[in-house]
Amino acid sequence: MILDAVDTQLLLSEGNPVQVVLTGRHFVPNVTCVVMTSTNTLEEETLALFYSSESIGCIVQAQVSGLRFLTLKLYDAIATTSPTVALEFVAVPAIVAISPHSSDIRGGSSIAVTGRGFHDGPSLSCHFGLVQSRAVFLTPTRILCMTPRVSVPSQVLLTVSNVGGNVSSSPVAFSFESPVVALSIHPSFGSVLGGVIVRVLVAETALDDHSSSVRCWFGNVSSIATRVQSNVFQCIAPSTVWPAKVPFHLRSEQQSVVHPPIYFTYVEPVQVVNVTPASGPVEGATAVRVLLVEPVLMPASALSIQCAFGNQSVPGFLVSPTVIQCVTPPSVSQQSNVSVAVTVNGQEFSLSSESATTFEYQKTLQVDSVVPTLGSPGTSIRVLGTNLKSPSICHFGDARPSTPARFVSSNEVVCDLPTMVFLTTTTTTTVAVDVVLTLEYATGVYSNSKLFKVFPPLSLTLLSPSRVIESGGARIMLQGRGFLDVPQLGCLFGRSAVIVPALWVSKYLVECVAPTLEPGNVTVAVTQNGIDRYIVPMSLSVSPALTISSISPIHALASYPTTITVLGTGFEPSARCRFGDVIVVPTEYTNRNSITCTAPPSQTSVPFQVTNNGLDFAGDRLWVSHDVQVDISNVSPSSGPVNTTTTRVWIRGTFTNMDQLHCQIGDMTTLVHIANTTHVECLVPPVTTSQVVPITLLALGMSIPSTWTFSYYAPPAVESMEPSTLFRPSTAVTVRGRNFLPGAVCRFGAVITGASVYHSSKVIECPSPQ
Repeated sequence: MILDAVDTQLLLSEGNPVQVVLTGRHFVPNVTCVVMTSTNTLEEETLALFYSSESIGCIVQAQVSGLRFLTLKLYDAIATTSPTVALEFVAVPAIVAISPHSSDIRGGSSIAVTGRGFHDGPSLSCHFGLVQSRAVFLTPTRILCMTPRVSVPSQVLLTVSNVGGNVSSSPVAFSFESPVVALSIHPSFGSVLGGVIVRVLVAETALDDHSSSVRCWFGNVSSIATRVQSNVFQCIAPSTVWPAKVPFHLRSEQQSVVHPPIYFTYVEPVQVVNVTPASGPVEGATAVRVLLVEPVLMPASALSIQCAFGNQSVPGFLVSPTVIQCVTPPSVSQQSNVSVAVTVNGQEFSLSSESATTFEYQKTLQVDSVVPTLGSPGTSIRVLGTNLKSPSICHFGDARPSTPARFVSSNEVVCDLPTMVFLTTTTTTTVAVDVVLTLEYATGVYSNSKLFKVFPPLSLTLLSPSRVIESGGARIMLQGRGFLDVPQLGCLFGRSAVIVPALWVSKYLVECVAPTLEPGNVTVAVTQNGIDRYIVPMSLSVSPALTISSISPIHALASYPTTITVLGTGFEPSARCRFGDVIVVPTEYTNRNSITCTAPPSQTSVPFQVTNNGLDFAGDRLWVSHDVQVDISNVSPSSGPVNTTTTRVWIRGTFTNMDQLHCQIGDMTTLVHIANTTHVECLVPPVTTSQVVPITLLALGMSIPSTWTFSYYAPPAVESMEPSTLFRPSTAVTVRGRNFLPGAVCRFGAVITGASVYHSSKVIECPSPQ
């Protein structure tokens, strides 16, 4: 028997029986396989498996790793061979851990395997299920397995073999997964300051829950990626020095992440120049334009524009590369001024505390009324309302001229009605025009509207008659053009602000009754709104006239002087009053229309007249009746306590033809209750200290002479009495206390015992009841 030569030794696993097929010539049945150690020591003999004269099989097994030699013998005769077959038995490898536990189906990933018994030889291999792959020996306890390419995602068993074939370690679960494909990022740009939260959309969800090693790469700088949804990762863009467009990658140490080319653009931070308009109503809806320092050059699809008014954000849009427009939201805070910031990527807002980037929420402009409600060009219109602002503009209609308003307060502004382009001097009708008040610095902020009637300027030509007396009453006819039949139509005479109502006759004629006037030439004007005056081109001549229109009172005191007020016209400083045959000098000269005279006492009615020169008298039909009698005969009681409002005084006397009297007690006056022609009652006003004051009556403004007084005293107070127990009537009781006065009366229960014996303000003696 001749064995063929074997160039390399065979590698076998220890512990398991293995068949080794030998080739040669002249093989016969009943051959024995002999396994010898490296020291030619017989280790094992087994009967060979005869296949043919050129092929035979030996079942060999070794429990300990090491080099063995295999040969054949027939009946103790060793086969002729050169050399013998070398066998190397190695341990079966064991896997302790692998990392990672998965890979994508395209293969080519390195799997780190930790264990023991790894043999550095060409037969070292990894098995992913039924697929064998190359292994890279590192140490007897560490190798790398290269993942093969598979067709579909699956979970397989990973084993390692030192000798190839199916002799391998116990399996470990391993997953083949679809690769994670990064599709897009949002936002795709941010400022160089960093901090933008970037969301990464992926096509699959192959990364396991242990994917803490996933990172986002912005050029050469990375940040941690966090899974927020099954197909979304999130990371924070780091800062950089200069604006630039950098490639973006999502990378994992465990698994390959692929994506089409994605870029992230670094830009300068957004800065705001100003906000226009800078104010608007609290209801919102104001279109605001925000001017930027740097233009926005990103494509529209990448933009996410918002404006923040305080804490409220609203969408915006790009009007031009440097202008963003937003519509203000309704105000929800008590602050009137809020900061304005914008973002073009939905996250980074431009923040500033400067006034140029603030917006003022204004309360609703409310116009309550306009005074007057009609006028002509040049009329000053008082616009009354709430929350009015300065500067303001008054608009009259839609396409008519506007005028600036004069600010008076938050409740009033004044506007001058401009020349209306549709009015001519031949216009004979009024035109209603809406007055709309707006704030000049808040375009689009309007108040409510008020109707205002506009009429052409009034034209006056003459008046008739041109001469009247100062006592008034004459009917004055005024001619002109453009008179309106309105309630405010009236006449004004001279410098008086009093408007005399006018009678509208036609648009060419009105009529007024002249009031009392001072002698001389006076101007006459017409007003149709109570504000504007149109002066007649000719003056009215007023002639002097001494007249008496009224005297007051017409009933005078019979026994005392009475002050008489005289109203009329033509009174000169030299004027005198005559009561019957008695001429008196006025006590007061007020003006040409009013004087005051004192009527002397009289028992009869007398005629009253006035003269300026002592010769000519006016008032032939006026009489003063001296029929008022007021005389005081008694006052009771004449004293009372201080600090009380219940003391009442009865005054006896004569009181005829009087409707009203007053009590004058000291410096205080109270209204009198007239009981009848002989009795009146006064309520004594309170005082705080003891005192004696005069008391009298006021009739027709005159103080009636009186010698009566009223004494205020401190109220008496009883502190003790002796004896306190009475055994017989009419016993003298000594009373001690304070504020006692002579004539004090003692009362025991409901029984008044009469006047006391006065000893001092602290001691009196009272008789007990009978």
